[in-house]
Amino acid sequence: MAKPRSLLQEVIWIVVIKLLALTSIWWCFIRDVKVEVATTDTAHHFLASPSSSAQQRSTHHD
Repeated sequence: MAKPRSLLQEVIWIVVIKLLALTSIWWCFIRDVKVEVATTDTAHHFLASPSSSAQQRSTHHD
């Protein structure tokens, strides 16, 4: 007769399997994706005042 596993062992196995699944999904679909970042847009984003960025967001949604 098989010895019953403890809850901790089952949780550990589930976490390991999920990590392997997430790693394989990342490896197959996301690993080669590159995002171009414009430094001027980033600088404007960080240097903008909160009130002006809130106004920009409200005008973009209209």
